[in-house]
Amino acid sequence: MRVVLPPGDARVLRAIADRDDGVFSRRARAILRWIEEPDAERAAAACGLRPGQVRFWVRAFERSGLGAFPPGLLPPAHGETVAPAATPGAAADAIPAPAAPAMRPSTRRAKRLRIRADDPVIEILGRIVAVQRGRLKRLEAGACAGDEEAVHDMRVAIRRLRAILRIGRPYLKRKALRRLRRGLRTAARTLGAVRDLDVILRHAEAYRAQASVSGDGLGAWMAQLEGQRGEARRSLQEHLAGKRFTQLLADLDAFLGDPDRYGAGDAAPDAGAGAPPRAPGRTRVRDMLPAAVWEQFGAVRSYETLSTPSVPALHALRIEIKRFRYLLEFFQGTLGVRSVRPMLELAVRAQDHLGRLHDADVAWHRLQAFFAAQAWLATAESPAAAGYLAALEAEIRTLTASFPALEEELTGLPVRRRLARVLARL
Repeated sequence: MRVVLPPGDARVLRAIADRDDGVFSRRARAILRWIEEPDAERAAAACGLRPGQVRFWVRAFERSGLGAFPPGLLPPAHGETVAPAATPGAAADAIPAPAAPAMRPSTRRAKRLRIRADDPVIEILGRIVAVQRGRLKRLEAGACAGDEEAVHDMRVAIRRLRAILRIGRPYLKRKALRRLRRGLRTAARTLGAVRDLDVILRHAEAYRAQASVSGDGLGAWMAQLEGQRGEARRSLQEHLAGKRFTQLLADLDAFLGDPDRYGAGDAAPDAGAGAPPRAPGRTRVRDMLPAAVWEQFGAVRSYETLSTPSVPALHALRIEIKRFRYLLEFFQGTLGVRSVRPMLELAVRAQDHLGRLHDADVAWHRLQAFFAAQAWLATAESPAAAGYLAALEAEIRTLTASFPALEEELTGLPVRRRLARVLARL
C-alpha cells in the first residue's frame, strides 16, 4: 500500500511528529516512515509501535488523511488551532480523554433511508447494513484515538447492525451469518468495555463537582477506573488493528456484495412441512414488517407482568425497548415519519431513563466492591465514598419509582391504537 501525501500534509505530519506528547506523535512518525519506506516492521521498530498498529494508522491516514488525527492537533490552515504540548514525563501510551461534563452525549439521528413497502426484504437489509458499515469506516480512527463520542457512535452502529440482522434472521441463512454475528458481538464487547468506564467516570466527576468534593475524595477509586479505561482503550486499539475486526469488515463487504447469497432460500427456515414455497428475495417489506413490529412490541409489553421488576429485569427491558426503537427507526420512512415520531420519542425517553438507572447501578456496585476490598484505604476518602453511594442509591430509587408512568405511556392504549393504524396502512 502506497500513501500519497497531498501538498501541505507532510508539513503538518512533521509538526505532529515533532511534538513530545506520546501516542499521536508516534503515529505521525510511523506514517512518515512508511511513506519513505513501506515496511511495517521497520516503521514499528523506529516509532515504538507494533507492526499491526502501523498498518492500521497507515490505512486510517489513507482513508481520512489528517482527519485520522484529533482536530486539536491540526494547524489553523485546517480550521483548528494546535493544542499545547503535553508536559514532559507524560506516559507515552496515555490517551487524552476529552472533557465532557454531561453524563451522556446526545444521540445523533440515524440516517433515514427511502424504503417502500413493496421493496424486497433482502435488498433493504443490504441497504441498512451499508449505512452502518459506512459509519464504522468514518468512526474507526476516532474510536481508536480514544474519542469518547466516536466510541459511543461506533458502538451504536454495531448495535444497529446486530439489530437489523436479528430482524432479518427469518430471511437469512443463519449458518452463513454465524461468523458475521460473532464478529459483531466481539466488537460490541470491546467497545462496551471502554464506553461503560467513560460513563462511570463522567458520572463520578459530575457528582464531585456538584457536591463540591475535594480532589482527593474518591481519588483512589477513580484512579483505578482510569487505569482500567486505559487498558480497555489499548484493547480496543489492538482489536481495531487486528485480524478479527478486519475480518468483520470483510464479512460485511461480502454481505453487501451479494445479499441474495445469504438468503434463506425457497421457504422460511422455521416454516412447517406444509408451508407454501417462498421465492428467494421476493418477500416484501409489507409482508414482514407488521408481524416483526407486533412481536417486538409484545416483547416490551411482556414485562408488564412483573409487579416489582428488579434492576437487572429493567435492564433486560431496556434492551427490548431499544430493539423496538431501532425497528421503528429503520422503517420510519415506510410507516410514516410523522406517525412514528411520537412512539419513537417515547421509546427514546424510556431507553434513556433505564440507561441512567443501569449506569447508576453499575457505578454503585463498582464503588461498593472497591471500598470493601480496600480495607487499608485512608479514612479521608470514606465520607466521600459514603456520600456518593447514598447519592447513587437515591438516584436508583427515584428512577425505579418513576419508570412505571413512563412505561404506561409507551405501552398504553393510545400507542397501541396508533401502532395498529400505522401498520394497517401497509
